[in-house]
Amino acid sequence: MNRPLLLLLLLLVACGPSRSANEPRTCQDLGEGFVFIPPTKGKTEERVTLTPPRGFRIDRGLTGKGPVHCESELYPCEKEGGGKHVLTAADVSTALQHPEVRLVLSQGAQLGDTSNAAENFILSHGNEKLVVGKPCPTPAGMCREVPPPVKHAMEVLLNVYEHHRKLSCGALPEG
Repeated sequence: MNRPLLLLLLLLVACGPSRSANEPRTCQDLGEGFVFIPPTKGKTEERVTLTPPRGFRIDRGLTGKGPVHCESELYPCEKEGGGKHVLTAADVSTALQHPEVRLVLSQGAQLGDTSNAAENFILSHGNEKLVVGKPCPTPAGMCREVPPPVKHAMEVLLNVYEHHRKLSCGALPEG
């Protein structure tokens, strides 16, 4: 076999076939402009920015010390090597693109009991903002229940946040 053909064959095996523009993507990238603020529960506020294609940035403002941050990257689809499932950029994107999540975000909804700001989860996308509090008391009265897709999206984001905060951001000083 001649050398150029062998090199081409090795390159194809190592890199795999390329995907044409018409083929469907097997993984989803993160959408542009999503930011969320986890419940602070009395601690220093942290702001999490999702940056395409799979970036994850945690910013913490420290009074008198200036802001600190750390960055991480989500797995695109499945964690390589199998094992325990780690939430991926595709999981986050799917949760955020759910029609009900997009609807309440576009409405600027306040869901659940939002009376204690330290317990609220805030999701924003551009000028759209969604505030999710703790579960509504019984009877709910004027409290608007959190729909399951919104609860799922919030859980996905918080799980990814906790995972990457411990994994990549352990050195961030506490506020």
